[in-house]
Amino acid sequence: MGGDHAPGEVVKGAVDAVNEKNSLKVFLVGKAPRIHEELSKYQYKNEQIEVVNAEEEISCDESPVEAIRKKKDSSMVVALKMVKDKTADAFVSAGSSGAILVGGQFVVGRIKGIKRAPLGAVMPTAKGPMLLVDAGANMDAKAEYLLQFAQMGSIYMEDVLGIKNPRVGLVNVGVEEAKGNQLVKETGPLLKECENINYIGSIEAREIPYGAADVVVCDAFAGNIVLKLEEGLAAVLVSQIKEGMMSTLKSKIGALLAKPALKKTLKKFDASEYGGAPLLGLNGLVVKAHGSSSAKEMKNAIIQCIAFAEEDITQKIKDQIVKDKKKMDAKSVEEFQEQIGIKFHEPSRLWNAFIHSSYANERRMSKDKNNERLEFLGDAVLEMVTSNYLYRTYQKESEGKLSKIRASLVCEPTLAGCARDINLGKYVLLSKGEDMTGGRSRDSILSDAFEAVIGAIYLDQGIETATKFIETYLFKDVENKVLFFDAKTNLQEIVQGEGKGRLKYVLVGEEGPDHAKIFTVEARLGENVIGTGSGHSKKSAEQHAAFEAIKRHKK
Repeated sequence: MGGDHAPGEVVKGAVDAVNEKNSLKVFLVGKAPRIHEELSKYQYKNEQIEVVNAEEEISCDESPVEAIRKKKDSSMVVALKMVKDKTADAFVSAGSSGAILVGGQFVVGRIKGIKRAPLGAVMPTAKGPMLLVDAGANMDAKAEYLLQFAQMGSIYMEDVLGIKNPRVGLVNVGVEEAKGNQLVKETGPLLKECENINYIGSIEAREIPYGAADVVVCDAFAGNIVLKLEEGLAAVLVSQIKEGMMSTLKSKIGALLAKPALKKTLKKFDASEYGGAPLLGLNGLVVKAHGSSSAKEMKNAIIQCIAFAEEDITQKIKDQIVKDKKKMDAKSVEEFQEQIGIKFHEPSRLWNAFIHSSYANERRMSKDKNNERLEFLGDAVLEMVTSNYLYRTYQKESEGKLSKIRASLVCEPTLAGCARDINLGKYVLLSKGEDMTGGRSRDSILSDAFEAVIGAIYLDQGIETATKFIETYLFKDVENKVLFFDAKTNLQEIVQGEGKGRLKYVLVGEEGPDHAKIFTVEARLGENVIGTGSGHSKKSAEQHAAFEAIKRHKK
């Protein structure tokens, strides 16, 4: 029972809604005595409104996370749980935006497969209603998030507001594809390739009020600026028009004559006609109404939920995401097969090789679904194939020398390098946490995935194809791989043997976030730089610097 004008306007809006829609039932959640006091002012069918008592309140100045976690008997948490438990089909509130966003995602929960839940604000334009998504939920976004925003927004506009094949536009500083920041440049191609949306390209902010698109997609930072600017501009224009019409006797007469047409036009651009902003992608409908919502706005926000429930928008989003996920999975497998030149009899084996344990755990998959068993098998195949290759290739070398060469070939950095050569990191499936902390570039994950791919190839194609794959990607440039394996030791021996001075490694730079930092190191003899290398650790960077120095020395 939140909002600037609660409970009065909220209760009146609920009463107006049930009086307009006979099939509607509304639960009013909050302090029961206050709600009953307001309800006593109106006439309505008793069976259409039920009061649910909740003693606690969440204010706008509280920490949303703490408030949702601690205030279990707040009207917001109680109402959200009713949606989660399917007691209610939708949640509507004019209360704390932050608490609604947090509560929606953590109490009601996101649909499986939805990366982020965006806020969709329905706004008036010259051509009718438009959905701005994201209007305030995700300040930092990725291209894949915006793609899902466009898909969910399209479903909402078509099935709730009745706009067939809604036009999707991407907010940009120009209409040219080359313009925009990195997020826009990455998102455009994804939207263009998506089969289930009607993407019309980039649109500038000035085109939005004219109705250039039915679904306008952007990150929440840009979206909230667009939303607040439009709200402020609309208020100023209405105020100035009224002031101008009342300034002189002639303008007053003109205003009286123009009143019917003006009233009709202003109604068209009245955002309150379209209700609140839905938080899309959840396992139930959560609607954020404006904090200063009147009874009219609350009524419309409640009524808009009817179409959402009747059209089963949640299920349609689920179906679309599952469908797209299957397409993406199949596309990844097909793309990787083409890349390595191997057509699997059972593509699911290759897909299994992509699944890191973190991804499987996050989705509560059975233990045999991750790639660890395939990694175990691939490790054994790799050991055998490598040993056979070295035995036949280096016939004069001792067992000790062969073991050293083999160790350099099957070590983690070497296998990770092979994985990077075939862009395996792109296809590896990780948990959100692993992905966000740089898992796709981590040597341990890449090397394990490379072994899992070997295991999948052996299982599907046999030893000959597995051997060919290993020869193609691991045995090329063997001498350099062996040299790199122990580059620091080899360089030290060269320096000592030639007596050219003291070797040292100097850290000269580091960049990137903590989870994906890149270090740059110089190998120096005195003040002379003899090699430079970069890596995700200082040790790795030193190894690359030493290797570079050895290669320069050989020339």
